[in-house]
Amino acid sequence: MPHFLIAAALVLLSALALPAQSFQAFVKAGDQAMREQDYHAALHHYEQALEKREDPAVWYASGRAAMLFQSYPLAVSYFNKLKESPAAAQFPEMSLWLGSCLVSLGRYADARPLLQAFLGQQGANPQLSARGRLLLSACDAALAAESTDPQWTLSRLGRGVNTPFSEFGAAQTGDSLFFSSYRFDWPKDRRQPPRKQARLLLAKGQQGRGRPLARGFQVDTLHMAHTAFSPDGQRLYFTVCRFKGEGAVIQCQLCYRERDRRGRWKADYVVLPSTINLPGFTATQPAVVFDSLLRRSYLLFTSDRPGGLGGLDLWQAAIPGPKESWGEPRNLSDLNTPFDELTPYFHQPSQRLFFSSDGYVGRGGYDVFETRRGADSLWQEPVNLGPDINSSYNEVYYFLQKDGLRGYLSSNRVGGAALDERSGACCLDIFAFDRIPPRQVRPETPTEVVTALPDPLPTRPAAPVYRELSDFLPLALYFDNDEPDKRTRRTTTRQAYGTTYQRYYPRREEYRERYTQGLPEEKAEASAELVEAFFEEEVRGGYEKLERFSEILLERLEGGNRVEIFLKGFTSPRAQSDYNLALGQRRVSSARLHFDSWREGIFATYIASGQLVISEVSFGETQAATGVADALEDERASIYSPAAARERRVEIVEVKEQR
Repeated sequence: MPHFLIAAALVLLSALALPAQSFQAFVKAGDQAMREQDYHAALHHYEQALEKREDPAVWYASGRAAMLFQSYPLAVSYFNKLKESPAAAQFPEMSLWLGSCLVSLGRYADARPLLQAFLGQQGANPQLSARGRLLLSACDAALAAESTDPQWTLSRLGRGVNTPFSEFGAAQTGDSLFFSSYRFDWPKDRRQPPRKQARLLLAKGQQGRGRPLARGFQVDTLHMAHTAFSPDGQRLYFTVCRFKGEGAVIQCQLCYRERDRRGRWKADYVVLPSTINLPGFTATQPAVVFDSLLRRSYLLFTSDRPGGLGGLDLWQAAIPGPKESWGEPRNLSDLNTPFDELTPYFHQPSQRLFFSSDGYVGRGGYDVFETRRGADSLWQEPVNLGPDINSSYNEVYYFLQKDGLRGYLSSNRVGGAALDERSGACCLDIFAFDRIPPRQVRPETPTEVVTALPDPLPTRPAAPVYRELSDFLPLALYFDNDEPDKRTRRTTTRQAYGTTYQRYYPRREEYRERYTQGLPEEKAEASAELVEAFFEEEVRGGYEKLERFSEILLERLEGGNRVEIFLKGFTSPRAQSDYNLALGQRRVSSARLHFDSWREGIFATYIASGQLVISEVSFGETQAATGVADALEDERASIYSPAAARERRVEIVEVKEQR
């Protein structure tokens, strides 16, 4: 794929108006524009050459220029013309490019035989063969995918934000929508017409009209794009870029501005040192990661610097403290591929990293993926966000609101404003996405489950009155065996505690039957009472205490208090120690997700601002009670006994509150 996303968006230049030229002069001008990555001009020059004379080599060049300009229908028409020509065999890579364009158009069945034909050629370029195999896998995955109920709706923002040029990198703070646009003429450019310039814009909400940030914030001789705020909002990272020479190639550097004592942005900005902005290479698209476990902030960015896996890679550098210096960045080799990974975004409330890539199996073009950090501090296998978000076109610059229910992305999918109506190209538009509320299914609440029991339950004592957060401690939350997410060594989960509880609590009858199986009647009755008491007083009681704890916590935060909660994860000792450590961490992750998602993410703002801090520590089985059974063959004792079940928990062990 082309590297046009390296700086701001597509390099969209109007073709130079040339006087009458010969066929060869137009071809030469097109070749020069291709080297300068000015694909619009290249396509214009090649088409002028074809008006002079039809030529298979120029059909091929026109198809390539149209493809890189993202005018896929036009590219397909040129490649098809070449395909039907006797000269087609002279262009062995044509079937790859034609197949790639068809994938981008969502015509997966038509693309498959072309990609297979290319891969069947002898002596094909290894890198292009890898691209062909990836595209073929994308076709197979798309054709085999089953339809599912949509979870998100997308809508293109209006003309106050989007134009026929590229708009991208939307990020919302309050009702302020920051974004970048590549619509402005380059001041005093010697080229006619002038090249375009990227600037930072601000709009009031989705319906507002985007206006450039104050003149003192912009620099006339630079592109400025890509905003990323520090967690405390006191620092703004962004990109400044320059044209390399007279062409359309752009090279970028990462910078930041800080607020002064009055909360205004300082006039001068700081260019990050050469350890980050390696001379001769691009560093762009910043994102700030705050690791809630390590209590450390990191800067993520996109670069083509040496030491990567190929194409554009994601890199990470620790953000230094007041007396520290920027160190060497680390390549995120656990995420990067030989192709492009770009436009990272870190969602602090859920501790998820989103980025776009054309190096994983997707739907075509750049798809958005998500990942979480594992126990070894590496990122887990990325997950494609699916057809609600991704299309056969490019989806980049993903941004998710703190509540996790809405956000923005940029895409050149069908339905956007075309720069060139004839070619259908090309540009990125900003789309808003919103989560579709789940279909209303009557939940099986704990009360409904209890009333469905054939036998009356023992009367529970009156619940104590809790008025302070410390009154709840220690607050234990219990999990089913090997839950959440069975048989995995992942250290995080997508299941909030409420989800795991709703599945676990109804299993109390199964636990009672398995724990009492084979026992004499008198002993079975006593054992059954122990199981019932555990599920009612501890499992259900813990869940109800968590709800009340959350209500009081919200009251304290709304009152301006700063609260830090300490979680500890435990397991029963059935599995190996390293497995249990990861399982304990998953349980901590599940408990944390309760606070991320409770009442549609109402705590997200407090977490992001640092007013609510959740510290996570997993102890695995190391603190399991002495004598708890760990024999795998003895499931009655190691799974279904209250003693073993009691060890499978997360505890809120401490709360620090500052008024």
